[in-house]
Amino acid sequence: MKFINYLSNTENIQWIGTSAFMLFFVFFLVIMIRAFIAKKSEIKELEELPFNDQTINQNS
Repeated sequence: MKFINYLSNTENIQWIGTSAFMLFFVFFLVIMIRAFIAKKSEIKELEELPFNDQTINQNS
């Protein structure tokens, strides 16, 4: 029997979609809360990270 047959024959399969949505929603909320609570200095440091050559050229 194929895997798709297990899903089509299973009763109350809605919980998979609901749990996936809830997981995404909780993750999104955590990221949004962290973004609003973060200090401006931390955000500035993360903004400048790609342009910081000190970590790349340490062996030079």
